[in-house]
Amino acid sequence: MAAKASAERLRKVVATTPFVREGKTIPLTVSIGIATMGPGDRNEDAALTRADGALYRAKRNGRNRVEIAESEYSVEGGSGLGYTHSPQ
Repeated sequence: MAAKASAERLRKVVATTPFVREGKTIPLTVSIGIATMGPGDRNEDAALTRADGALYRAKRNGRNRVEIAESEYSVEGGSGLGYTHSPQ
């Protein structure tokens, strides 16, 4: 998935780029949630809601990570939401 690869590149760049303020280095990280539009989505709000859920899952699972919320239509063999993550 191109979005995941882009999000991972962004996450790594942010984590390894020093942020200096008033002579002090402040460590920064990002948590990113990704979702795709499914065939049953009437508009982008459904995907945004799933992406938001994936973002909060990333924060709960330790931050500095990418979480993907797949539409119920893309999860193999069942309904409901599937989540995947990439480790720090």
